[in-house]
Amino acid sequence: MFSTLQRLAGFAGLYVLADRHTGKSIGISLWETEAALQAWEHMRRPMVADRAAAAGHTEQEGSSYEVVFNSLTSPMSTAPVPGTSH
Repeated sequence: MFSTLQRLAGFAGLYVLADRHTGKSIGISLWETEAALQAWEHMRRPMVADRAAAAGHTEQEGSSYEVVFNSLTSPMSTAPVPGTSH
């Protein structure tokens, strides 16, 4: 799947985090624009469902978040996120 992601316009990176004790994992993909994310989401659902079913797993949740802070580069936005405090 990573090679598919690399070929998509707007792809900016991928993190896969895993708890080796429980076998749970979380995939976090990064996109340059919301439009690129939406295009990926449209493609992703059937791909993930097929792979999960083949492995005997199910996708538990899918969500989209905006990067509002990144310690590796300058802040992405100075606007506060609703429901948070500085």
